[in-house]
Amino acid sequence: MRTDTRGRKCATCEHEHRAEIELRLASGTPVRIIAARYNVGKDSLFRHRKGHMAQELIAQLQAAGRKTPRADLDALKRTESEGLLANLVHERARQQRIADKAELVDDFANATRASVAALKSSELIAKLLGDIQTGSVTQNILIAPEFHAFRTAVIQALRAHPDAKRAVIAEMQRLEHSSESEVIDGELVGAGA
Repeated sequence: MRTDTRGRKCATCEHEHRAEIELRLASGTPVRIIAARYNVGKDSLFRHRKGHMAQELIAQLQAAGRKTPRADLDALKRTESEGLLANLVHERARQQRIADKAELVDDFANATRASVAALKSSELIAKLLGDIQTGSVTQNILIAPEFHAFRTAVIQALRAHPDAKRAVIAEMQRLEHSSESEVIDGELVGAGA
């Protein structure tokens, strides 16, 4: 057990989970997360790492920390996500307040900027919560009812033009039966080309 320059005992040195705390400090876990999990002051953790953990100990713990159990990583991810969500919600509210104040003084340019920033925060919140899916989406229009309605309307409109009707039907069938291919600017590209 060590004391600081004022003679106070180090709360981290005396803590029953000192080994776990030191492992987390050495592995770079944010101090606020360690403080919340072990009910230790952030200042105590900063002082402990700086004054009571030798560089050799930190190096050994960092090597051991690479074997951190999956459950701890999941808990860290959950805690970080919750903190990120809280920060985004706070930032969105702040931007909305700025937009409201700017509108009160007829500063519409800054009101718009703040509103856009609040909207971006809302988008990030929705992504974090899984309300907005990111990535690419492939849709097969051949199974869409709207496509079949369009196809039927085109064929019916071409009744008066039998040669054009046959040409359009042949082209549609060619495109519809080449499911592994892709059509780009009217040209068939891929396996069925």
